Amino acid sequence: MKEFYKKVIEANEDRIPLAMATINQDKDSVFYKGHIDGYGLSEQYATVSQMMHLTAGYYCEQNKFYKNKQVLETIKGYIQFYFNTVRPDGSGDCLISDFFTPSSFDCINVVRAYRIMIKNAKTEEEKDVTLQVYRVLDTMGNGFISSGHRTPNHRWMIAAAASMVFNVTKREELKKLALKYLDEGIDIDEYGEFTERSPGMYNEVNDRALFIIAKELDLPYLYNHLQANMDLLFKYIEPDGTIFTQNSARKDKGESDPSMGFYPTRYFAIYLLGAYILKEEKYAAFAHQVMEQTIRYNRAVPDVLWLYMLEEKLQTFEPKIGKLQSNYEMYNPISSIYRKIHDDFSVSIIGNNANFLFVQKGDLKVYVRLCASFFMLAQFKPEKITKNGNVISMEFSAEDRYWKPFDKKPPTSVWKEMDHSLRKTCNVQRLKFLVDVTIVNTTVNIDIKVKGTDRVPFKAEFVVTSGSIIEGEHFTVKGNASQDIIPHQGYVTVKYKKDTMKIGPAFKKHMYTTNMRGSVPKSSKGYTIYFTEFTEIDKQISIICE
Repeated sequence: MKEFYKKVIEANEDRIPLAMATINQDKDSVFYKGHIDGYGLSEQYATVSQMMHLTAGYYCEQNKFYKNKQVLETIKGYIQFYFNTVRPDGSGDCLISDFFTPSSFDCINVVRAYRIMIKNAKTEEEKDVTLQVYRVLDTMGNGFISSGHRTPNHRWMIAAAASMVFNVTKREELKKLALKYLDEGIDIDEYGEFTERSPGMYNEVNDRALFIIAKELDLPYLYNHLQANMDLLFKYIEPDGTIFTQNSARKDKGESDPSMGFYPTRYFAIYLLGAYILKEEKYAAFAHQVMEQTIRYNRAVPDVLWLYMLEEKLQTFEPKIGKLQSNYEMYNPISSIYRKIHDDFSVSIIGNNANFLFVQKGDLKVYVRLCASFFMLAQFKPEKITKNGNVISMEFSAEDRYWKPFDKKPPTSVWKEMDHSLRKTCNVQRLKFLVDVTIVNTTVNIDIKVKGTDRVPFKAEFVVTSGSIIEGEHFTVKGNASQDIIPHQGYVTVKYKKDTMKIGPAFKKHMYTTNMRGSVPKSSKGYTIYFTEFTEIDKQISIICE
């Protein structure tokens, strides 16, 4: 993959001027010489992590910033900023949320910078900067020992950083800390899914950490866990190259914008290492695909020059490129997810989510929601999904009731102080959704039954890619973002670029849609098509992709 090396150098060259131009110049501020981010903040992570990129560029002979004096001065400023802001116990601050936190994410990047310096520093000034970076790492090590973690992935980042600093400083307590976290066992299930289920963001964090720990502490058994998750990512890639993230337990889920796209660019280094260290042709194929698509579609090339500087053989590395599986089916009942991919057609069904069904054909996407105005409780979120043959079944139930007056006068008239469990109840009402999805070729058939209380307003909503053309028998409209329509009958045709979907047959009994109590807000990014009815319901809807 030496063809990408020049692009990586160019990405680094693009970063360096921006890094040097965004430095806090307020000499009276504790944040003096820190990197200023988009929020106007100077954080330790964003600042000292830049050191890795600047160091790689400074020592890369093919880089136009090779041995650039201003680059070295900027690195010195980062070190000054670090010692201005480090807490007495060696911890630091993530100003957007976490304080007195161990500097694990940033430490990993600083170790990379240090190792590049150790290999290449020649002048007394360069050697002095290297020594100062050693002091930074030793101080960060104190923070790992004094502090702790807040999320599952933080454990592995602390263990990874501690193991790296151990190999730099030889402080045994750091190795013991890393091994103590490993004693908890890796939180990955039989399908390769981590606890946080975050393919767009934190799975990569975990994979990166396991790679580091396995190498730093010579624990090859960790590669089994790592590869299980790396293989799982293949099952989350959509036809347009994005990662399906709607089953995530972290912020990459994009609850407010289910159509948001996460590209796997950040995984390039992981899969390149998978090809290089683990000798896996499929990882080479994925790394090649990620970078090739990144370049082709003019996305930001990952600045991983540090990797090529640490593993110099990668500069001329040409692995055998394997073949990736393009058509597959996946069902994971533990994570409540089913996915089926065939060429440019994909279907995803997930449990415990208002956006429970996603269908994609090429660049055209639709996601489906169901809701009834039942005591503000009946936004359909399937409690679990089960697969029986070619049928994916889901259920959801809601129940509510009314209270009678107390039989005995309560001891207080303050509502919140009353013991409402002593009240008798009446008019108990229940509503139950039974939804089956069957996939036949590129058609998704949805069978919807809603039983229980009658006369409850119900809506099915289909959020499609904005910019589509929406057509019915008697109308044609532009599918502008945040707008909607309630067709009365027949099939609704949605066209976007070269792809077409037909959704229907439609039904309309009321117009209680966007502000239905208990439902999630209408999409501001997509165009929404509503079908409406009253319970009880027995409806069949098809999404036909062409």
